Formats: sequence, C-alpha cells, structure tokens
Amino acid sequence: MTQSAKRRAHNVKGKNHPVGASSACDETYARDLSYRNEDIAPTYRPKRYALCALRFATVSLTIRKPCGIVPKIRVITQLPGNWQFVFLALELGGDARMAEKTGRQILDAEGIDEALDQMASSIYEMVDDKDNLVLVGIRTGGVYLANRIHEMIQAKTGQDVAVGILDIGLYRDDWTNLSTNPIVRSTELPVPIDERVVVLVDDVFFTGRTVRAAMDALIDFGRPKRIELAILVDRGHREFPVCANYVGITVATTLDEVVNVYMKEAGEEDRVMVEEK
Repeated sequence: MTQSAKRRAHNVKGKNHPVGASSACDETYARDLSYRNEDIAPTYRPKRYALCALRFATVSLTIRKPCGIVPKIRVITQLPGNWQFVFLALELGGDARMAEKTGRQILDAEGIDEALDQMASSIYEMVDDKDNLVLVGIRTGGVYLANRIHEMIQAKTGQDVAVGILDIGLYRDDWTNLSTNPIVRSTELPVPIDERVVVLVDDVFFTGRTVRAAMDALIDFGRPKRIELAILVDRGHREFPVCANYVGITVATTLDEVVNVYMKEAGEEDRVMVEEK
C-alpha cells in the first residue's frame, strides 16, 4: 500500500467521520486500488447494512467477496463541498441474509458430489431390474438431484436411466393452509411406471409428509413394482412411518432449525446449511 493511499485512508478514518460509520467498515472498504484484494483482512463478517463514508474521487473502493457473496452498492446521497462524501449502503443479497443467521455448513460442493456419487452407485447395485429403473425427482430440489444421479449412473455404467419430475402441490396435506390458489406445476414421467422400480429423489427428509404426498401422486399415474426413496439429507423428526433406502448424510437437528440445500441449478453455490428459522 503506497504512502499516499495510507494518508487517504487515514483521512477517512480520522476526519469528518459521520455518525454510524465504523472503523471496521473503513478498514475493510476504504481501500486504494493498489491494495490487493487478497490482502484484505480475512476476518470480515458480513452485515446486512454497512454505512461507509468515502472521500469522493480520492479513495477508491475494493470489495472482498466473502463466502461467495457479492454486495450490491447503492448510492444514498452526496454532500457538496470540498470534502465530498458519498454515503454507500452495502445491501447484501439473499445469500448474505443467510449468512446473518446462526448456522453451520454440513456439506460443501465436493461433499454433495461425493454423497450423490455413493447414492448413484448404491441405487444401481441394489436395484435388480435395472432396465425398468426410473428416477423421479420431487420438485424442486429433488429434480436437480435426480438429474445429477442420472448423469452419474450413465457415466459409470453407460445405461441411460429414465428420469421424471413429480409435482405434489395438490397432494400436500397442508395445501389449503398455504394458499387458496396453490401453484400447480406439471408432472413429467417419460415412461409408464407400471411394473417399474421407481426411486423417488428429494433433497431433505424431515417429517415424511412430502414423501407421503409424493407416493399418493405417483400412484395416480400407475402401479409401480416397487417404490424406493433416495434422500440427500435426513434430518430426522419423522411424523409418518416412512424411511429412506438411500441417504447421503444424516444430521441431528432441532425443530428450531431448517436445513437448506443450495444448488447451482438454482443459481446458488452448492452447499448444505443447517440454519435457524
């Protein structure tokens, strides 16, 4: 960092510091462009809003990307005079709001791939009637996972397993409480399911009510030979007598927590988080 840059940063910290702007904010964001991004303190913790005062046209802004979060910068106001301050509110997007919550990451992208790879191998090995195997993803997260498992099975064995999409909107036992106009999306089954081994795929296994609804919806389309269940995360707290045949990871949770599966297909960075409601 050049001496001139240090003086400029000092001016922002030491002079005309507006109420509400913290020194940590200055240290993190009031940076000269010559100050390399990787040198910014790694202890930065994102907040919903950070109010910073920067000397206009003298101190430039370098933003470190914390935990895959890209802040949105919104100019609130600009004051006239020799010392022109631009007040910036760093309004963090949806991912940052998640970062505010107390939570823990239980799977990263590599962990998700490893879990799905193991599940794909187990499904193909355990199903005896492989020619009649059908993967059916429960909207929405289950669809992404079913497609990934399909690709893994195809890469391992060369067999192109049928993949379908199941919407359970009208089969939920709480849909009347959610909305008077429930969103109904299409169910897409590429082949008849009669006398086939259907593996339902979903991201999180909780009370079992989603699986119950999925089986009701599936049976309206035919009579499968067998229905099995593949789950990425089993978090417990079952309310129905159902269990999974294939599980990526089992995690202990409380009823005050929620398990969120973020996937690149939905524009997120692959990860699984246990967070507060």
